[in-house]
Amino acid sequence: DCPTIPRPLRGFAEGGVKIEDPEESRCNTCDWAGLCPNGTGDDDLPDGGQHQPAGDIKVYDLTAFGDLKPRINIFCEVFSATKVPDKAPNLTIEQDGGFAFVRIISQESEGVLTYPEDIAKGDTVRLIGVVPSTNWKGELQLKVDPHARIEKASQAEEGDIGLFDFQARWNVYGRIAYTTYKSGIGKNGKPWTRKGIVLLDNSGRITVEGWDNAWPSIFNTLKQGDEIAVLNVSLDAWAIDVKANLEKGSTLHVISRADD
Repeated sequence: DCPTIPRPLRGFAEGGVKIEDPEESRCNTCDWAGLCPNGTGDDDLPDGGQHQPAGDIKVYDLTAFGDLKPRINIFCEVFSATKVPDKAPNLTIEQDGGFAFVRIISQESEGVLTYPEDIAKGDTVRLIGVVPSTNWKGELQLKVDPHARIEKASQAEEGDIGLFDFQARWNVYGRIAYTTYKSGIGKNGKPWTRKGIVLLDNSGRITVEGWDNAWPSIFNTLKQGDEIAVLNVSLDAWAIDVKANLEKGSTLHVISRADD
């Protein structure tokens, strides 16, 4: 029902017959023309800075993507450890009267367990490179992915922080590369939709993602090459990919338009 229709190469007709080379630039058909210096873009990418929204007395510090820190190290005690057949254990940790759940998303990394197989209640451990977040109840969760691990330890090491000492919200600023769209049907049978924006700055790239109804209406006017600041986002990570999540209280501000 959907036969392929290959696009002929520049300077060739159907069947590979050579014709006169076109005069127009390849940029006319390139998806990245709005970002490329040879197209309509430039190399002067954002690199952090500050932003004061119109009508707001507060000035927000904007963090360069290379300086975002989605991972933390914590020395703590295992408050509970529940064994689950054929799965990683369900863990709760405690530190100075505070509690957090540990979500072991990846049980192995390069063939090695990401947690001690005999971990038990009362063990003191270091959570290395875990990703903090909150669940829908507002409870603190610490995610263990292939770049994180749990080790038994007797004391904290340099760089370990308190359970509530990490930076929970960040402000980011970048140039739009493209938008993303995901949808599906949840376990309860209800449809869901998530939208996102891939941003570039001088130090890297991130995706800002959120539920469909969390984005302001201005989202639909954004296009490649626009520069925006997104304030008060939380961070998530999987391996080396960093993602910013749109939360309640997050705001989006257009810094400049590609056509300006």
